[in-house]
Amino acid sequence: MKNLFGKSRTANRPIRKSYILRSEAENLLDHPPVNGVHSWIMKVAWACHKAGLGAQETADAILASESRLRPGREFAPGEIEDAVGKVFGSPVEMAARKRQQEFPEYDAGKAQLIFHGNPATIADLMAKSPVAVNGLEAYPVLRELFPGGSLICMGLTAWKFITAPLEAFHGNARHMQIMVPACMTAMRGLTQAGKMSAHTLSNTGVRRFLIVEFDYPPLEWQPSLAIHLAGHGPLVMVVFSGNKSLHLWFNAIGVEDHAMLGFFKTACRLGADPAHWRNRSQFVRTPGAKRDNGIVQQILYFDPSKL
Repeated sequence: MKNLFGKSRTANRPIRKSYILRSEAENLLDHPPVNGVHSWIMKVAWACHKAGLGAQETADAILASESRLRPGREFAPGEIEDAVGKVFGSPVEMAARKRQQEFPEYDAGKAQLIFHGNPATIADLMAKSPVAVNGLEAYPVLRELFPGGSLICMGLTAWKFITAPLEAFHGNARHMQIMVPACMTAMRGLTQAGKMSAHTLSNTGVRRFLIVEFDYPPLEWQPSLAIHLAGHGPLVMVVFSGNKSLHLWFNAIGVEDHAMLGFFKTACRLGADPAHWRNRSQFVRTPGAKRDNGIVQQILYFDPSKL
């Protein structure tokens, strides 16, 4: 694999150590506990501190994980700020903490009713795909999703990423397990902490795809929920995360957010993660690529005519 990031990790032990520490922090952020969230926040803050993140980056990363908490659990006012402030020894301003948009809670009963009314399987979903999905690979699909020459942000992990023209990922896209589902406006931008980075909200372009990632319903129900939502919006693609969820890509090109809000609230009621609405630079699983554990993030449904 061509190394798009410059130095090899194995050639430099400090880089390897940093990579491991960031992976530990990422794993903690991805798996909050059902109980003991307050202690978990402090643990995450220490992990991010050791990995070299700043206080503001750490606070923002923890806040972005709120949708992964158990249903009904939200971060209390000051809960993140206090923990991060203690770890870093400096106060943190949570300007981003204001509730940008309230979304309905997951309604398991409604999701279950949809499943029982049309108990579809992953095989059923694949059979409905207008394009045969067996063998679809990451780069050719990305060429259909984005215009040639588009700047795309892709990463090996949430901590190791690059923004480059789409064509630079030829031969490498299948190794990049995460990406931003939008065109970037520049190679780098400013983080909220004032640092330059290839992955920031400031260098992320307008929303190109509205991502519905099912967080709560069991995987068994999700094909039925995908088919249901496809009847209400332009479904372009469904990707298996390689773990426990399906990611639905809806065409949002040229559509104002207010025109999609009602649809997305319906999706949230069925178990969608609101993080993808609140942050258009949120990473998603790259279609057709491999996770770091070797599992393919398989494309289950693809309809380029919806683009």
